[in-house]
Amino acid sequence: MEPHPLLDAPLARLRESLQRLATASEAGDAEGRDVSSALDALSALETEVGRIRPVVSKAGYLESILSSMSDLLILAGLDGVIRIANPASKHLTGRTADELIGEQLALIFPDLSPPDFGDILQRDGVHDEERLCVTRSGEVLPASLSASVVRDEAGRPEALLCVARDLSASKRIEEERQQLYEAVQRQEILLEELSTPLLPIADGVLVAPLVGPVDGQRAARLTEALLQGVTTQHIRVAIVDLTGVREIASETIAGLLRAVQAVRLLGARAVLTGIRPEVARSLVELGAELSGVPTFGTLQAGIAHAVR
Repeated sequence: MEPHPLLDAPLARLRESLQRLATASEAGDAEGRDVSSALDALSALETEVGRIRPVVSKAGYLESILSSMSDLLILAGLDGVIRIANPASKHLTGRTADELIGEQLALIFPDLSPPDFGDILQRDGVHDEERLCVTRSGEVLPASLSASVVRDEAGRPEALLCVARDLSASKRIEEERQQLYEAVQRQEILLEELSTPLLPIADGVLVAPLVGPVDGQRAARLTEALLQGVTTQHIRVAIVDLTGVREIASETIAGLLRAVQAVRLLGARAVLTGIRPEVARSLVELGAELSGVPTFGTLQAGIAHAVR
């Protein structure tokens, strides 16, 4: 077993001194007997030291563990008095370990006074529960708390071992993430509105110019925008301009037909413009049923038809 400097070195020096005295004393002399008795007592002490050396070593290991922890660790009796606190306790509470020892646990965790221990004991501890921690300056911080029940040899609860971590930084990150999410949501709503603009161009006439691909979701937004525009602006003619649409898929056709039908059900007329040859070919190949719906190659022609 490795020697312990705090235990073994003083005993070795004491034994060396007693042995020198024993050598210098005459055999049978009273002083020699006293030295011999002292040596016997020293041997007994060394035996006891050998017995407790593992305990002292374990205590040293425990001290090293406590010192290396980054989270608060506190051992509190069932009376609420703090018995052990590690150095990291200061990071969260603003109080040193020496300042915390002897104080009530409720000083830093207001909802952890002895009357509150019953729930923790009944649950045999808690894990990662959010609690409020009060610092030396009076600041209230959110903390993640885990508490284990420490029991004696008979299995009776005798203390609570608490480990806590400051949640302030993670809370700020979560709030920033939520703010970013809300900003993205607002941008998406704005982009949706911009993707289906309604432009009034004359009394009772509006244009819905489409640019880029039109999928089912965008077609649904177009239908919703047209219905609202026709109703609120008393529209007679709604022009859907496809000049900026490069490709027409079956999903696009289905969405456009629903938008046209919705406009006609409200008593307004629907007009399709921007029908280029390739778009017309796609409409035919996909079997689009556009009977009764005026179609024009240019937006200008569609507007002229609507306002005459």
